[in-house]
Amino acid sequence: VSGQSVALAGVLNDEESRHATIAAAKKAIGAGGVVFGGVTAIKADKLTIKAPPPLVEPYKWAAEYSDNVLSLRGHVPSEDIRDLILSTVARSFPGGEINDTMTVARGAPQESAWPIAVSTSLHALSRLDSGTVDATAARFSLTGAASDSDRADALSALMNALPKGFDGELNIEVPSEDVSEPAEKTDTDPRSILETCYTRLWATLKNQSVNFESASADIENFSIPFLRRLASALNECPDFAIEISGHTDPLGDELENIELSARRAQSVAAFLSERGVARNRLKTLGHGSSLPIVSNETAFGRAQNRRIEFIINYGDGAAIDSIGSENE
Repeated sequence: VSGQSVALAGVLNDEESRHATIAAAKKAIGAGGVVFGGVTAIKADKLTIKAPPPLVEPYKWAAEYSDNVLSLRGHVPSEDIRDLILSTVARSFPGGEINDTMTVARGAPQESAWPIAVSTSLHALSRLDSGTVDATAARFSLTGAASDSDRADALSALMNALPKGFDGELNIEVPSEDVSEPAEKTDTDPRSILETCYTRLWATLKNQSVNFESASADIENFSIPFLRRLASALNECPDFAIEISGHTDPLGDELENIELSARRAQSVAAFLSERGVARNRLKTLGHGSSLPIVSNETAFGRAQNRRIEFIINYGDGAAIDSIGSENE
C-alpha cells in the first residue's frame, strides 16, 4: 500500500477469485474515510491465476490392498477430493498403512459423482483380505478373493450400487466347497470349542467397519452383511459376549457427541438382538471424543477416531481382546 494506491500480488485458483480480490481492494477504506482514505488506484499485474491441472484421457485411478497396506495411484480431480478419498480410507481400512501417489488432473467422468464411485469401490475392497480396484473412465473393476459366497454376494451388491453412469465389474474368486470328504467329527473338548469360537469371532470382526449415515445412528446398507455374519457367529458361540462402544471426533458439542456415539452403539446392539443374539450378551457404551486413537489435528486423524469398537468377552469374565471398526 502506498498512500491510496494498492499493489496486489499472489496466485489465485481462478479468474472469479481474481475479480473478487480486486473488488474487495477497491472497497477498502483508510483512516481518512471514503473521501480521504479510500483506495483510488489498484495495480494487479502480479495477481496471477494458477495454471489448471493437466487434462488426461482416459481418466485412470486404482487402489491395491495387500498385507494391511493400501496403495492409491492415478488421478483425482482436486486436492479436496483427495482429502475426501483419504477420509474414506481411514474409515474403511483402520490401522492400515497408506501409500498415496495420486495426482490432480482434469477429465474425471461425471466429476460430482466420481468420488462416490471411488468411495463405494473402496468399501468393497476393504471386505477382501487382498485385492485391487482399477478404474478407467466410468468403469470400476474389483479383483480379489472372497472367503465365501455370502461375501462375494455382498461385494456384488456394492459394485452394482455405483452412481448412475458408472459400471461396476467383479472378478472375485470364491473357494469351492469340497463335498467329497466326509464331515469331520465334531470336537467336544470345551477348550477347543472356545478357541474355535474366539478365532471365528476375531476373524469376523477383523478389518470390518460399521458405517452410519452422517450425524445419524442409522446403519448404512453396506455394513449389513458384516453385522449379519457377526450375529451368526455370536449365535453359534453362546459363551461369548460383546461390548460395543461408540467414539466420535471432537468437532461439535461434546454432550451431543457422547449421545450420538451411544446411539450408534445401541443401533449395532439392536441389529444383533433382532437376529437372535440375547440382549444380555451385548453391552453398549458411548464415549464421545474422550478416547482418540490418533491425533485429531487432521481430517484423516478425525476419521480414524470416529469408530465403533468391539471387545470380546467370555461369559461374565474379563475382556479377551478388542478390535475397532471405523464409521462415519
